[in-house]
Amino acid sequence: MIDEVTQKLRRNEPVVMAGRSSNKLAEEIAWGLGGYIHPVKIERYADGEIGVELEASVRGRHVFIVQTMALPLHESLMELLLLVDACRRASAGEISLVIPYLAYSRQDRKARPRSAISAKVVARMLETVGADRVITFDLHSGQVQGFYEIPCDNLPAATVLAPAVKKALLGDDVCIVATDVNGLHRARNFARYLVDAGDEELPLAVIDKRKARAGAGPEAIMGPVEGRHCILVDDMIGTAGTLLDAANALRAANARAVSAVVTHGIFSGDAVRKLAGAGFQKLWLTDTLPISDDVRGLRGVEVVTIATLMVMVIRRICEGDSLEEVYG
Repeated sequence: MIDEVTQKLRRNEPVVMAGRSSNKLAEEIAWGLGGYIHPVKIERYADGEIGVELEASVRGRHVFIVQTMALPLHESLMELLLLVDACRRASAGEISLVIPYLAYSRQDRKARPRSAISAKVVARMLETVGADRVITFDLHSGQVQGFYEIPCDNLPAATVLAPAVKKALLGDDVCIVATDVNGLHRARNFARYLVDAGDEELPLAVIDKRKARAGAGPEAIMGPVEGRHCILVDDMIGTAGTLLDAANALRAANARAVSAVVTHGIFSGDAVRKLAGAGFQKLWLTDTLPISDDVRGLRGVEVVTIATLMVMVIRRICEGDSLEEVYG
């Protein structure tokens, strides 16, 4: 009788599964939930095809597949699709996808007359293959959530980044800076996480990206940055061009120091080399994407994990509780 009860309790516990791009993160999440990563066999055949096989039963279980869309991007996406299909064919009760960095989110509209809306295509693929829910962080465009007919939780990385920033900058004269006009809402929301209830709001500034790229300096900035420690807020570092142009404009406007807070560290091309000489006092990142040793070795870099937050989110979902607290 005790064994039967124990087995029923275990069946109600979430199953954490990982693709190859998120093994370390998935291990931390599984450990936080008091379990382990579900065994999966993923092979890459000589012709480039990928094969996926679950090595233990998931029948009737709520499976959380952790797979960020890291390079090689399309291999990560294909792995994810095959993992969902394998779980569906193995009679999983529910399949939730933890995709910390959801690629193609920048392609959220027809940029040209005959172009594809790639974010919508990705949504349709994930739904069609059998996913029941998508959980991600800081979508480049929030409207991407509307492409999904299944629940899509776009969690704010500020929940974990803000405490780290607040601890490091306690008592400093800070200005929160958006790297462009489109990112102003993100910077404003981040500033809200940095102040306690009833406290005065932090000053905000915004960079005119085109003027900054042209080397306009102070003319590219709207906001009180002179003499302050300026914190650039952005959702991703790609080639690092936008971030570096913004930092140069702030220094030209006599900012006392420049730091940056970024959710997704993509680091395309020679971004790491550029950042090595960029002179940021601090650079906070999350582990929504794997962070290389080269990046971790850069001056001022601090990587903040999303694992603890994901443990709380998974528990709340499994228990039918609201995620309102996560959104602050």
